[in-house]
Amino acid sequence: MYPRREHDVYTKASRIAQESYMRKPIPPVGIRLPEDLKAWLKSAAMNNRRSVNAHVLFLIEQARAQEQKGAQQ
Repeated sequence: MYPRREHDVYTKASRIAQESYMRKPIPPVGIRLPEDLKAWLKSAAMNNRRSVNAHVLFLIEQARAQEQKGAQQ
């Protein structure tokens, strides 16, 4: 097993997504990405040992946390 790190596969968002998926199927959301953004996303996911889906969830969770943090100030 890899050690747990904030940016590793075992992030809260990844665990929540995995647990949620195991409970009930989640309908897919299709989005169109420019090729350069798609390549960056795939590379970033690989560098962080995540699937592209898990990395997208991680990034969205980070953005939401930042937004909520800003709203509280």
